[in-house]
Amino acid sequence: MAVEFLGPLTVAAVRSHNKQALLWPLLALLGVVLLTEPWQGTIDPAGVRFAAGSAVGWGAYIELTQRVGDRFTGIQGLALTVPIAAVATAVVASPRPPGT
Repeated sequence: MAVEFLGPLTVAAVRSHNKQALLWPLLALLGVVLLTEPWQGTIDPAGVRFAAGSAVGWGAYIELTQRVGDRFTGIQGLALTVPIAAVATAVVASPRPPGT
């Protein structure tokens, strides 16, 4: 979860337009590494990839929903985003045929 949070934290830092704010996501990443102490045991690379992918997805979600909110008012934005979210979820969550 800590790795996931790096996505929104990075978006907030970039949107602040303050170069010093970019230091916070780097410090948070350093904190995650120091708290988890990966040198003491094993790291699951797939887990790290999934968490990093989630961080990117969460950051993209924030950016894209802001753009939709800026262009559409009221329920129009929601009516536009729900079908897109359904298709994106179906692509990722659809069952795979056996043997693939």
